[in-house]
Amino acid sequence: MSTTKILIVEDESIIALDIKSILSRLGYSVTAIVISGPECLKQISENRPDLILMDIKLKGSMDGIETANIVLKEYNIPIVFITAHSDKSSLQRAKVTKPYGYIVKPVSERELYTTIETSIYRHTIDKKLKDSETKYRTLFEQSRDAIYLCDIDGNITTVNQSLLNLFKITEDTIANKNISSLFVNRDDWFELSNILIAKGYVVDYETAMLKNDGTIITALITSTKMYSDNNTISGYQGIIRDDTERIETLNELIKSREELRSLSDYLLTLRETERTNIAREIHDVLGQSLTALKMDLFWIAKRLDKGEKELLEKTGTMSDLINGIIETVRRISSDLRPGILDDLGLFPAIEWQSDEFSKRTGIECSVDCNINGMDIDEKISVALFRIFQESLTNIMRHAQATKVNISLKHFNNTLELSVNDNGRGIRQEEIRNSRSFGLIGIRERAFSCGGDVVISGGTPGGTEVKVTIPLEQEN
Repeated sequence: MSTTKILIVEDESIIALDIKSILSRLGYSVTAIVISGPECLKQISENRPDLILMDIKLKGSMDGIETANIVLKEYNIPIVFITAHSDKSSLQRAKVTKPYGYIVKPVSERELYTTIETSIYRHTIDKKLKDSETKYRTLFEQSRDAIYLCDIDGNITTVNQSLLNLFKITEDTIANKNISSLFVNRDDWFELSNILIAKGYVVDYETAMLKNDGTIITALITSTKMYSDNNTISGYQGIIRDDTERIETLNELIKSREELRSLSDYLLTLRETERTNIAREIHDVLGQSLTALKMDLFWIAKRLDKGEKELLEKTGTMSDLINGIIETVRRISSDLRPGILDDLGLFPAIEWQSDEFSKRTGIECSVDCNINGMDIDEKISVALFRIFQESLTNIMRHAQATKVNISLKHFNNTLELSVNDNGRGIRQEEIRNSRSFGLIGIRERAFSCGGDVVISGGTPGGTEVKVTIPLEQEN
């Protein structure tokens, strides 16, 4: 631990040497003995001491009090006055220099030691406190957030520049205000203060606040209690953040998302309408034309002589070709829009699609349903059927499954479709992948009907797609 360095400023050499002798015995280091104010300042510049013992009366025109004033302003070194004078006028002048003590001549060793140690300790504490206050003031003034201090009644005591800038107000004007005057609804302030009293703090309290120019902003307030020395509430400290831009941006994003969802819903509806029209045209026009062509070919074949084997074989080949085309037309028409969905309803359509899927892939399908005979809105039926088709397509492409369990249930005025396979299972990154357009389409179809989709690992293993849609639709 370093030795405390002390500068003696005393114009009586005998007293100065006596003090130096005492200090040496006590283990202190005396940097110098000077007899005037200018010499004191010169010594401080050359060899900065930790403490100064200053006589009030010095040689020259500058006395100890004037010298101490300069030391206080420029060097912040603790000073202890040593004087034979204890008159009121001298003490009153000396107070301005904020000395750490007074020692009246003649100096006693005990008093000197006690005063020096107390002064050094107090100066260390004061320096830490000052540094802390400087840091706090710097943070307070330079913070980009608006900060205020108010008493327990909400009367503003201190604000930083950011608050003045935010509310477009001057410091003189706001000094006479109550914090509640910045609230559009003053009841919000009372609610905020009640929370503070009950909990001691508030985080991101949202409220509307009023600028000096009449502009209303959406603000988030974080506030805490402040306590006095006797541990009673003295007031509140608060940070105000202008959240208007974020809220407006969020609202724009929500609006944009709603518009995109509306567009998606419109496109899905338009697509279904087009698919229905195309399916009908293919089935009714092309299908009927092919059937008529087949009948005409049959009429020709009937009138051919049995001896015309080449022509008979040709008509047979043509008939087989027409049958194949008719079957293809029927399949395309069903893929575009299965007539069974419109004619018999959702459950028969799902059973038919399950049978077709099993025939095509060899994957066993089991259907459990309790909605047979229910009158279901066409939009919901189409959405659930398309979701079901997309789920089967994903199973065929990716699942490596051997069995699929399909459940279609009605409960609490809600329809729930569950498609559960025993395949390899879906990974989280696949669920979250922005390019998983099939899954995105499933979610969008469910959302268009006010429903919800959960895609997860099945039981046991595999993947489960669970869709829940309310039967009562809102616009």
